[in-house]
Amino acid sequence: METIARVVVDVARDREFDYEIPAELRGAVRVGARVLVPFGRTERQGYVVGLADRSEARNLRPLLSLVGKKPLVDERILELARWMARYYCAPVEQAIRTVLPAAVRRSVSGHKEQVTVALEEPTPAALTRGHPSQEGILGKSLGSPELIPSSEGWPPKAAGVGSKLTPKQQSILDLLRAEGALSLAVLTARLDITAAPVKSLQKKGLVRLGRQRVARDPLAGRKVVPSQPLTLMPEQAA
Repeated sequence: METIARVVVDVARDREFDYEIPAELRGAVRVGARVLVPFGRTERQGYVVGLADRSEARNLRPLLSLVGKKPLVDERILELARWMARYYCAPVEQAIRTVLPAAVRRSVSGHKEQVTVALEEPTPAALTRGHPSQEGILGKSLGSPELIPSSEGWPPKAAGVGSKLTPKQQSILDLLRAEGALSLAVLTARLDITAAPVKSLQKKGLVRLGRQRVARDPLAGRKVVPSQPLTLMPEQAA
């Protein structure tokens, strides 16, 4: 089994560097895989362009980790990248990056995320009623009002709260109370508002913002018309 990985890093050096494959990665590192390697005093990502069982270099440094679960390029695409590098007199790592998808070529890539808005969870203090020393979520900005549980859910309504919230802020709370957490984009589009009142509610402690990974759907928002069986010609039906 090969124990040496030949790697081109994402710096235009136009040369390959040998790294030792750690025991736990042997068998998993393949040609075309993206890896994280020590490079000088830093760490860089690179691509495995070859495997070997020996190296002329001494004191090889080990690979740090695999990036991704499967190789990004196969042997044929790698050979194409090498031909491009020779033909255009370009660094081989630049040619390899050229044959990769745009999302991979970006320095920072990953899953698409969206900002979500949800009602802040009640705290034990906020659920305590009638105790003048209790300072719930609303108490910090409204002088510890009496919190009155609402049959419509959280956040509870408090004496004087209505006068402290703008109509836009109240509409946000009403929508979240009715439908639960929503993405910031959907919420602002539904209410025809900007993100400013949402951030104001966050500062008051009434809502919280988070991030949620979104699965990409190329057919989202598109109506797919089902096809009907075609009528066969007599010769075809025979």
